[in-house]
Amino acid sequence: EWRFVRESLPIALPIVPHMLLALGLVAADRFILEQYRSLDEVGLYSIAYTFGMVMFMVTSSISQAWSPLFYDIARDRIEGQRKLGGLLSALTFLLVGIAVLGVLIAPDVVERVLDPRYRAAGRLIPWIIAAYLFHAFFTLFQTSVLQSRRAGFLWVVSGVAFAANIGLNILLIPRWGMYGAAYATLAAYVV
Repeated sequence: EWRFVRESLPIALPIVPHMLLALGLVAADRFILEQYRSLDEVGLYSIAYTFGMVMFMVTSSISQAWSPLFYDIARDRIEGQRKLGGLLSALTFLLVGIAVLGVLIAPDVVERVLDPRYRAAGRLIPWIIAAYLFHAFFTLFQTSVLQSRRAGFLWVVSGVAFAANIGLNILLIPRWGMYGAAYATLAAYVV
């Protein structure tokens, strides 16, 4: 029905640049790292990023379960706000707990599962997990932005984070290599 299309477009269209900027935020560091460091280092960083993205998989799963629950509870404006506050707090603690667990076990998992040549990736994974923890917070609160029909705000935030990521990667990678890329990733997701 065209009524739903007209109602959906103002919400959906700003999500397209948001998603493109988010994709750039995920991939840009490898391209910049490749310009300053060896492919061995790019490979180690890519392995660490792949392991760290387990946090993203957890976040995506929770987000998909959270969205319908959020909308059901948000319908009741007064009581819903109280419930949403409590649920968001609980989800925040859950995500922090999962991230802490990931940070604690990541180096051991890499050491036991991968060849010793990849051991350095284990020291990077905690930085990537921390970055995706902040992405998880963004994802949880993104639902409120969509519900309030202010989706244009998403691509602005993603644009600022993308610009910060590019700038920090250019600034940090020449000196700290893959660690600089990990620091830039974390800072961009904090932004």
